[in-house]
Amino acid sequence: MRTKLLLLLLTISMLAQRSSAQLPASLQQHLQDTLNHMQALYKFKGLQAAVNYKNIGNWKGSSGVSQDGVPMADNMLIGIGSNTKTFVSAIMLKLYEDGQVNLTDTIGTWIQGYANINGAITIKQILNHTSGIFSYTEDPHFWDSVNLNMNKIWTKEELLHDFVGTPDFAPGASWNYSNTNYIIAGIIEEAITGRQMYQLLRDSIFNPVQLNETFFPPYETVTLPYAHYWTYIGHNYIEDASPYLSEELYSIANSAGGIVSTASDDAKFWQALFNGDIIKKSTLNNEMLQWVNISSTIGYGLGIFRERYLNNTVFDHGGTWVGQINSNLMDTARGIAITVLSNQDSLSNTFTEKVVTALYKVLLTNAPTAVNTINIAASENLFYPNPAKDQLFLKSADNKTKTVSITSIDGKEVFSRQFNAGQSVHIDLSNFYTGLYIATIIEDGQITDRQKIQIIK
Repeated sequence: MRTKLLLLLLTISMLAQRSSAQLPASLQQHLQDTLNHMQALYKFKGLQAAVNYKNIGNWKGSSGVSQDGVPMADNMLIGIGSNTKTFVSAIMLKLYEDGQVNLTDTIGTWIQGYANINGAITIKQILNHTSGIFSYTEDPHFWDSVNLNMNKIWTKEELLHDFVGTPDFAPGASWNYSNTNYIIAGIIEEAITGRQMYQLLRDSIFNPVQLNETFFPPYETVTLPYAHYWTYIGHNYIEDASPYLSEELYSIANSAGGIVSTASDDAKFWQALFNGDIIKKSTLNNEMLQWVNISSTIGYGLGIFRERYLNNTVFDHGGTWVGQINSNLMDTARGIAITVLSNQDSLSNTFTEKVVTALYKVLLTNAPTAVNTINIAASENLFYPNPAKDQLFLKSADNKTKTVSITSIDGKEVFSRQFNAGQSVHIDLSNFYTGLYIATIIEDGQITDRQKIQIIK
């Protein structure tokens, strides 16, 4: 027992140290200036943003207002919407790691008595949206029913009973985003553990990762102020809807979208997920990051999207709630997590994604000034010759399978290759230009080494 306690305290200490460092002051100012510019450009009521840059530092900032005369603050709570699904998926995968559930188990073991829900659907199919189950929020009577009593706490079972229509397709036949899938996931997790969703979230993720600004209303006490939420009324009028919205309203989002948080906590979550602090890296890679291809550039795993930002592959899961928008990204090749929250839903995710892109570009453009100098002699990965002209070689001293990614000064990936134990990698530089490049070594989805490469033509 004492050993487990010491290990827990050590883990918490390491997480605290990992999240305490700040980005260089000049880079923080550049990020804040960019956030202010985007807020003014698109006339957001308020924006909250954060960067968690692995092994380098963090930044958080806000711009605009919560309500008239009250500035947006970094600690004001905003709903993260469907990003909640990533949390709920992670809990299911923790149950999978503990042997309490298999992803091939059928939901009929726990979900019975609903005419439009096929019990033969698997847990994996609800997590990756291939179940074909109708999304309850698409029912034409859904919002009318909610508006009859804004203070009602809805149960997940009521949502399934009242608003789930005819299936969109047979299980596994296609892909369609459905909020119902994650209401079902929540029911199953509660049934397996005998604990409520807010307890599972707090004990499995919020507390271990020290997400001290993250809550699951209305099921637990919220100790931080909410930002005021602005929503679109009619055709031309943006109204502060906070006086009309109770915490009970979050019950209709529940395990499909009910978490409230800050940008800094959400960025910390993404970093922790890919650090292996929530689920094992093997589970992350072998289960969560197994894709259903939606388009040539977009895939959906288990509660997570794979997309392209500025020609780089990233992972994300945005969200929308009444008066609240969340966009984010996790670039595992560079260790960058970014979250942007808005307290205004009349500007959709398209606009908050523009803010994410602008902040991401600042980080990529300024990456060489933020990257710590590497002592190559102490590294197990040797790039030679360096400086180089026509060709570059990489030799690794250990016996691990890795990926090498080389990016130009503006953050564009110009080379990527996986290499095996003892293999020497030859890199043809004929298409490279003179300049500084960053070589990143990735193992199990995590950065283990980063070095500067000088190309001279």
